Amino acid sequence: MEAATWKSEDADLIAWFQEETNLPLYPFRLKQGSMVTDCDKFYSSLRTDIKEGPKAPRMLFGGLRSDLKALQEVAKKLKYEER
Repeated sequence: MEAATWKSEDADLIAWFQEETNLPLYPFRLKQGSMVTDCDKFYSSLRTDIKEGPKAPRMLFGGLRSDLKALQEVAKKLKYEER
């Protein structure tokens, strides 16, 4: 049985998340209708989703990818605001 591998775009998002040092440490709006109130729990949950691999439900149904993309946008805005 062949091991599942991440798609290139997903692998890039995961690498970004694992290496990013400018993630919010306070409550923030992730996207419309989605507020992160406990950053530690949110980041821990993303790490768990990543550990479950590319065949895990949150990856297959787009939840993990969507959250990582939204988080990346939030982090970009934070970097811009810090200038």
